[in-house]
Amino acid sequence: MSMKHAVLAGAVMLAASAAALAEPAGGTVSGKVTYEGTPARMKPIDMSKEPSCAKMYTTPPLVETRG
Repeated sequence: MSMKHAVLAGAVMLAASAAALAEPAGGTVSGKVTYEGTPARMKPIDMSKEPSCAKMYTTPPLVETRG
């Protein structure tokens, strides 16, 4: 390895270690989300093929995605 490559490799390693040690900037996110209309009705998950799983719930879990 040439001296130029060695110096470049050292600089890259130094920059990477400095970036890894830097603390992330803090911040907050706030806001309000509103929906118009009637929300989609979630359907229960069919657990008839897994009775042992179905026993774990007093009410069947609902699908969280539409589709």
